Amino acid sequence: MNWLNTIHNAWHDKGKNIPNAWLISPEPSPEHHFARFPTVLVNIPILTTCPPDGIVLDPFAGSGTTLQVAQSLQRNWIGIEINEKFIKIAQEKLRQGVML
Repeated sequence: MNWLNTIHNAWHDKGKNIPNAWLISPEPSPEHHFARFPTVLVNIPILTTCPPDGIVLDPFAGSGTTLQVAQSLQRNWIGIEINEKFIKIAQEKLRQGVML
């Protein structure tokens, strides 16, 4: 069975295609990162493009939101980030397994 056929569309109970516009509210965050986005923003793309035990690549990992969501969805991940401040934030979140 194709893993893609087993994914439940979280946005529509009958599996309707995901709409072109997503209404996603901001999430509070104690982090000092100018481009942090809500975790739900990457939830559906990860579920629909990465099979279980697949690998999510984030070449601009920032504070690690994408990596955090991948980890919570039991996907492997690779994150690339050059800012040491953001790397420390991401490492701490991933170590704690915290979903903000």
